[in-house]
Amino acid sequence: MKVAGCFAASIAVALFANGASAQAEGHEDMQGAKDHPMVERFPGTVLDDAVNRDFEEFGFPVAEEDGEVKTKQVEGRFTHLTYLLPQTASCTQVTRNYEKAFKAAGLETHRGVNGPHPAVGWNVGKWISGEGKPNGRKGDIYVLYACAGEGGGVSDLYVVEAEEMEQKVGLDASAMQAEIEKSGHVAIHGINFDTGKATITADSATTLQQIADLLSRNGGWKLRIEGHTDDVGKPKDNLMLSRKRADAVRDWLVANAKVAAVRLETKGLGDTKPVAENESDDGRAKNRRVELVKI
Repeated sequence: MKVAGCFAASIAVALFANGASAQAEGHEDMQGAKDHPMVERFPGTVLDDAVNRDFEEFGFPVAEEDGEVKTKQVEGRFTHLTYLLPQTASCTQVTRNYEKAFKAAGLETHRGVNGPHPAVGWNVGKWISGEGKPNGRKGDIYVLYACAGEGGGVSDLYVVEAEEMEQKVGLDASAMQAEIEKSGHVAIHGINFDTGKATITADSATTLQQIADLLSRNGGWKLRIEGHTDDVGKPKDNLMLSRKRADAVRDWLVANAKVAAVRLETKGLGDTKPVAENESDDGRAKNRRVELVKI
């Protein structure tokens, strides 16, 4: 995912205003590790470890009550960086710097002290988290900075850039056939459309070709192509959009795979048959689908 906008500059102003000593004595940055492009490191710290994942869920801390950290689940592009602090830096100094920087970037902040945090695995220290849309960025981000120990201690930076999971594993013709023979229908999530439109995106070609192969293997089959949406928007608009998307899939198969039009019917069901709750990005993604039904 391309990072649109950053708030490193805001953090840099807050951090460097306080100054710090040279890098943590006797250590160097982990080879190949890099700072997150949106978050400046505290001066004098050493990047000791780095974990980057295309997609991950994370318990993001939003409050601390009676020594227990309250979290909410977020997901998206995930980064975890571990830094060693210089001897002259305290957790109070560092977390307050990040708190100021998060606020300057337009994030809602939360803090905790001496609470056990499931993400970092220690029960002493201080943490500050920020969530929202940083200045100049469209999508939400969730940032956690946690610090344990004082001079020469360890700190952890977590960044989750909210986004839907990219579907990388699709069904092939054999898997589609097996599911249809078992239940009479199969849900397809590898066909993508421009947002709010019935225009099929180029990355859908592989899945569409698998549907064509399915029909080629089973010359006597007729399929109904059903379009489904999430519940965002007006039900009437969703119904129309789902019909147009089902028609677009049929038209692609007829034009590009030479499937006889008489073998394909279409139907739009809008948001009337969800397979998951619509309260989360993951649930809405599951509801936005095409289904093939044997007729």
